[in-house]
Amino acid sequence: MVGAVWILYINADYFSVAVSVGLIALAWVAIETAVIMLQYLSPPMMSSTSPDASQPGNSGDIFRDPILQVAGDRQI
Repeated sequence: MVGAVWILYINADYFSVAVSVGLIALAWVAIETAVIMLQYLSPPMMSSTSPDASQPGNSGDIFRDPILQVAGDRQI
């Protein structure tokens, strides 16, 4: 979003109705992607306990382990 505004400024383009509709569509796609990611990652995040970095195989990062678990469960 910020990049699109910078490109408009750098190219000295006008902020028109078409540009505003495009920016709204871009924002909608970004929000939709974020919601889908949160829904997909929410169950592993809620089921994970507090991380203990001393255990082997546990990085101690509350985000990394559930993401790797979900990525491993995903089938192409």
